[in-house]
Order: sequence, then C-alpha cells, then structure tokens
Amino acid sequence: MLRYQIINAFDSGDTVRQTELRLNSATIFDEVEYLFEKSNYNGTNTNRLREKENAFSKLNEFRSLLINVRELVHITNSLDLAPLIKRFVELGINPPGGNDISLQSKPPLNGRFVPWYELINFGREEWNAGISDEFIAEMRDGTFTNLAFMFFWFTFFYSFESSALGYVSINPEMQVITDQANTIAIARNEFLQIVNSTIRILGGDKWKHNKVDDSSPFNFTTYRELPGQVKKIYSCNCWSIFKTRK
Repeated sequence: MLRYQIINAFDSGDTVRQTELRLNSATIFDEVEYLFEKSNYNGTNTNRLREKENAFSKLNEFRSLLINVRELVHITNSLDLAPLIKRFVELGINPPGGNDISLQSKPPLNGRFVPWYELINFGREEWNAGISDEFIAEMRDGTFTNLAFMFFWFTFFYSFESSALGYVSINPEMQVITDQANTIAIARNEFLQIVNSTIRILGGDKWKHNKVDDSSPFNFTTYRELPGQVKKIYSCNCWSIFKTRK
C-alpha cells in the first residue's frame, strides 16, 4: 500500500506528499523513485531499454496493488534474498526451513550442515556462495506450500480473503488471457473474472480436501471432472452471455 501511495504522489507530481512519504520510509521510497528513473530512460541502449520495460511492469503491479507470489519467494538466477526471505532474516527468524525434516536432512552449504545464519550474507542480503541448488529448490517449494495453506486452507476465524488481506489471482497482464478470451469471443475482463473465480474455488475446495491424499488435485482433463461450484460459474456465465447476445 505504501508503494501505491508513493507512485500516486509521483504520478500527480505532489512534491509535498513525496517528502512526507520519504520521511515515512526512505528505503521503499528510494526503491520506487529508482523504478521511475529507469522507466523514464529515453536512449537506445538495449540493456537499459530492457530495464525500462521491467520498471514499467513493476510500477504497474504496484499501481494495481498486485503482488507476484513467485517473486516473494525466489529471484531467478540470483543469490539475492527474495523479499519474504529477507523479511524473515530481518526479524531473526530461520527462513530456510524451520522444523521441516526434509530440509534438515540435507547438507545445505558445500556439503556441510551449518546453522541457518551461516547460509546468509547479512551485509549483502544474499545467500552465501556454495549453497546447494537442491536446498534452495526444496526451501522454495516448501514456502509455496505454506503460502498455499495460508491463501486457501487456513480458516481459523477468517480466511486470507475474508481478512481483507487480498485474494489469489492470475497475473492480469498475461497475453494468454487476451488470446483465450478472443478464442471464445467474450470480453477480456469477463474472462479474467471467470479464471480468478475458478482459482479461488479450486484453492478453497480442492486444496482443502485433497492436500494430503491427492498427489495431483488439479489435473483435470474433462469438464466432467471439475468441482460442482466451478461448473456453476461456467453455466451462469454462459447463460449470461447467451442472454446478452440473444
């Protein structure tokens, strides 16, 4: 939310608000300001143009209040700590695995078992050289599993969505959304809503009831195999489209 407010201040040219937000959190403000600087590049350097495109994409994520779950957990081809891992480290919490037996049974650093804090270069906020790729992959997969539990299955008092923290969505910028909406001749935004509703139902229904006993709970090959609530969404939308075009 703070990044969203900072971007609004830049978009509107409100320098007074920018100063207030910089005082609130200089680190996050500098991050957003840096993205704006990259997005305003007007040269022809190929690498800088690629950075400009990435900066535009990241700023648009912040504008739409979207968070890429994968980027919370893992940064591809980099030893840099992902945001969620970095936050655990800042709090002094063991991010690599906690009490996960599968992680405790694998030597993570140059074939040696070491305390978790020896896996991390705290000054550079990155993994130490020599950390096992297998260990990183296990930790990443375990974190995704725990996030799925939080997003879809954890219902003590309120679920993640019921707590107004957000909801899981497909990335709305993906070109495949437009392509598939065109294929079945419906509005892009309507197709996006159908996909997001399906994700939330599959997560809340299939994940919750098949987390342990079904090794591939989302491997559907026919319409008949879909949960009843998903079929209802498709039926209602098809009927709505039919009435509109009639």
